[in-house]
Amino acid sequence: MGDIKALEAWSPHVLAGQNGNQEAFYYFTREMKTSAVCLKLYKSHIFIKAYRTQDEMKLDWKRVNYYIAMHFQSKVKEIIEKSNFYLCF
Repeated sequence: MGDIKALEAWSPHVLAGQNGNQEAFYYFTREMKTSAVCLKLYKSHIFIKAYRTQDEMKLDWKRVNYYIAMHFQSKVKEIIEKSNFYLCF
């Protein structure tokens, strides 16, 4: 995986309740600038989940996807922000 330092412009967040796997699950947000297209402030969200093997990822990716949708994306009100969630493996 690449260097997490490349996300210096992003704010890191702690993910709680991940069954001891926090070291392999990262969450960052960044405020996006307003423009003529979108006058409201909103954030982009990046989740990075690292696995030791591809088989682990195949078994777990749906759970991680649903976790993000239920605990983060569902709490966002603006459509543009809801569409700016990214999950990287």
